[in-house]
Amino acid sequence: MITSMTSDYWESVLNDEHIVQSPSWAEVDEAVSRLDGKVHTLVTLDGEDGSTLFIGGSLEGMVVAWSRQDQNLIARRGAGDEKVQIVVGGQVGDYARRNVLPIQIAKNIAKAYADGLRVQDLFKWDQV
Repeated sequence: MITSMTSDYWESVLNDEHIVQSPSWAEVDEAVSRLDGKVHTLVTLDGEDGSTLFIGGSLEGMVVAWSRQDQNLIARRGAGDEKVQIVVGGQVGDYARRNVLPIQIAKNIAKAYADGLRVQDLFKWDQV
């Protein structure tokens, strides 16, 4: 279960975060669909188990990371170390191509997380 969701809203260099307590799947889906790499660049989901799922980027490519205590993972598909620039949290970052996902895979991970499933066991991840 998700206890809270935070999404960013950038105007120039200023960020106005929007926080929703106990969001519905529809609210999470809408927030992820809104990611555009400019104004909306990051959705953070906090789980009741103390973990956090981060989804950032845009429709052109998203990165999904999972963190809990001292374990930090980034979702991957395929191979490829070529660097791709993605805006996450209002900052441009270089990510390996294998860590850049289409929106549907990002949503699948978010849905599994929202359903309380152990996403770290269901998908492929790289250690960060």
